[in-house]
Amino acid sequence: MDRSRERVNPTYDRMGRWYDLLASGFEMRTYRHAGVRKLAPGKGDTVLEIGCGTGRSIVALAELVGDPGKIYGLDISERMLDITRWRVKRAGVTKRVFLVRADALQLPFKRGSFDGIFVGFTLELFNDPEIRFFLLECLRVLRRGGHICIVGLSKKGGDNAMTRVYEWLHEKFPRYIDCRPIFVQETLEKAGFHILDTSDVFLLGLPIECILAEKPLEA
Repeated sequence: MDRSRERVNPTYDRMGRWYDLLASGFEMRTYRHAGVRKLAPGKGDTVLEIGCGTGRSIVALAELVGDPGKIYGLDISERMLDITRWRVKRAGVTKRVFLVRADALQLPFKRGSFDGIFVGFTLELFNDPEIRFFLLECLRVLRRGGHICIVGLSKKGGDNAMTRVYEWLHEKFPRYIDCRPIFVQETLEKAGFHILDTSDVFLLGLPIECILAEKPLEA
């Protein structure tokens, strides 16, 4: 997959209005929420969600960290962030949520800024060379011993009919079928993360990995 930022941003701006409807049919909020629970941030933690979309996970994370905590949501689409602002305000967690429009390959945060990072159905949007840079940026802004949870479409377990159909659709309609299966755990390990917990589930025959990993103390 090779999509310029100039093409991706307008696509998500246009999709923002309908994204929740589309995501409820495919990504199933259940899997995102399972990832949030696996990350399990504590009261007072500072957490970053990369690719926060329309903010459903942001609200769940904000409720977990409580008033002492801070949640940063990053997305490339201003339209998505507008919807997140509305959702955050309605949930009454505005004071602990900070939203940033930025590119995930150049995170605008200092080294060691976060106790945790959550990434739901976002890592697989990047092409293979970019994924390593994405994860190295996550390592940089995560504190030593901090946790990252990634939920994503998976190629684990080999090929199957549904995966082949989905990859064909992705190749033909990349603007709308934007994610594609990747080796989630393997990419985290290669980037230098220590795997703590893994869960494998299926959605309409497509495998999904939910991985909790840790930044090593020596990193």
